[in-house]
Amino acid sequence: MTEEERRAHALSQRRAFFAAVGATLFAAGFIVLVLVLNQLPWR
Repeated sequence: MTEEERRAHALSQRRAFFAAVGATLFAAGFIVLVLVLNQLPWR
């Protein structure tokens, strides 16, 4: 494996990791938002 291939592989791994973290944070924020909206006495 050449240096260029190794660098591309590390970059793709990092991108996949950040995508997973971003999706997890987005889902957690969405759940928190729904819970907070359900607690509000706005009906």
